[in-house]
Amino acid sequence: CCCYFFLLFIFQLSLLVMMRRKTIMFINHYFSLVAMFSGLTATITFQRRSTYYIFQVFIPCMLIVALSWVGFWIDHGSVPARVALSITTVLTISYMRGSVNENMPKVSYLKSVDYFLLGSFSFIFMTLVEYVLVLKLARKSKHDSAAKSRESQEEDEWVSS
Repeated sequence: CCCYFFLLFIFQLSLLVMMRRKTIMFINHYFSLVAMFSGLTATITFQRRSTYYIFQVFIPCMLIVALSWVGFWIDHGSVPARVALSITTVLTISYMRGSVNENMPKVSYLKSVDYFLLGSFSFIFMTLVEYVLVLKLARKSKHDSAAKSRESQEEDEWVSS
């Protein structure tokens, strides 16, 4: 494509030479300069060093998510332990997200590390939601069993009277 335009340019210049004999010296000088520099090729190779982010962001983030899953083995009756673990991991992931974005250039789109940290945050947040659901079901179960025991006591009293 570029060669075609270059040949067209040469053809136009040769027509100009035929029409004006005074420009022949200039055109010959121009073509001798073009012949000296036939082409130039530059190859630039970029390589991203991702080991820093693997060891400073991704691995600690995965360990924090795994730490939040430890709450599944804590008894649902020990509220302070589970809530403290959940809140601590949520705050840690939030801090990690802020510190990673502080060192990155300001762009209008989400980067892959942002997607990873948001996914990690959602896993940790879902552990907190799971604990709320477990507490609600445990309280409902406790309330239902208390109501049944009251009914059975009232039945026993009615039958014995």
